[in-house]
Amino acid sequence: MGDTGAGVLHPAADHPCRGRRRRRGGLRAPRCACAGRGGEHPADHRRLPVGGQGRRTDLVVNPPGEDELAKSVILTGPRQFEIVRERVGPPDRTSVLLRVTRTGICSGDLDRWRLGAPPVPVRLGHEVEGVVCALGEDAPRDLLGRRVTAWVPGGGYAQYVSAESEHVVPLVPGVDGVLVEPLACCLNAWSCLPAAGGETAVVVGAGFMGELMTRLLDMSWFTQVVQVGRGPSERRHPAGARTGTGTVGEESAREVVGQATGGRGADVVVELTGTQSGLDLAGSLVRREGTLVIGGYHQDGRRSVDLGGWNYEAIRIVNGHFRDPKRVLAAMRWAAKLLAHSSVGHGDLFTHCLSLDDMNAGFEKLGGLRGNYRKGVLAVRDEPADPLP
Repeated sequence: MGDTGAGVLHPAADHPCRGRRRRRGGLRAPRCACAGRGGEHPADHRRLPVGGQGRRTDLVVNPPGEDELAKSVILTGPRQFEIVRERVGPPDRTSVLLRVTRTGICSGDLDRWRLGAPPVPVRLGHEVEGVVCALGEDAPRDLLGRRVTAWVPGGGYAQYVSAESEHVVPLVPGVDGVLVEPLACCLNAWSCLPAAGGETAVVVGAGFMGELMTRLLDMSWFTQVVQVGRGPSERRHPAGARTGTGTVGEESAREVVGQATGGRGADVVVELTGTQSGLDLAGSLVRREGTLVIGGYHQDGRRSVDLGGWNYEAIRIVNGHFRDPKRVLAAMRWAAKLLAHSSVGHGDLFTHCLSLDDMNAGFEKLGGLRGNYRKGVLAVRDEPADPLP
């Protein structure tokens, strides 16, 4: 990868010294401080890197050094991450630069790594937490030095990442920024539930997202919440969980839900497995005229569903995913507040930790884990990476 800092042309309208001109032969020639005393503004003026000479000191705090080559990870093919080192350019006018501390490993990234999800090369990692170390000229000054999370399309598996200032969510002490984006996904899916949602809810999926969704339903109006996992287990209830909450194995899910509902089926079922079998099971657990929310990430192939049965039973089918930035950001701000004022983020949600230098081997192990894996996190700075079991 090339130098992303010193090779970016400065558009005339974007120049920080625009409007400061002097006359020469009747013409108004551009002039700026970086041209040197008495010199002209060079025609090929280029933006300096964040760590370079001439940076605005009021826009940076602990920025990357002039000679620092920052690490980032790029997916170049199936099961193939490559580490690149590149200079860090300054953020755009309305953006900020984050010094990344931790990035959550989304299960969707595991799928894309395994498949070499086209197009490649591509930068993955969108559940970022970091500290704002540089500002664009029009970015809010109060963000500088703040610990934040941000909505980014990718690039979070790196030491630095840029984000639009409007896409940044400041964090209060005690809030885990890596949890904000995935919890926001769950909140958006949760918001699709009907206002009169009934009494019984089922979450199909006992992984990380399934656990977050179950905790949200615990805090809601349902008197019975059943979480369906790969095998029978005893779920540890977070503070405030309703007594009707429990986890059952996939093989006994239909029997347990049938007994709990008098044979009717669940009022609401949220599918969070991203698999064909999980989707089939979820559809079989919802009652007539109930609601099925598809929140799993189904990107590894086509799916077949019992459309005739769903249609006849008048089941309400809801896509729990949203792509509108305003909706996503509103949910992220909501998630940050919820994490600050509730127990939804408490407990052992993260089970594995990786480092930038260990991404291929780490993803290989994470992809093969089942019962003892819930969520991985990439430790970029300020904390050591634990060895994988």
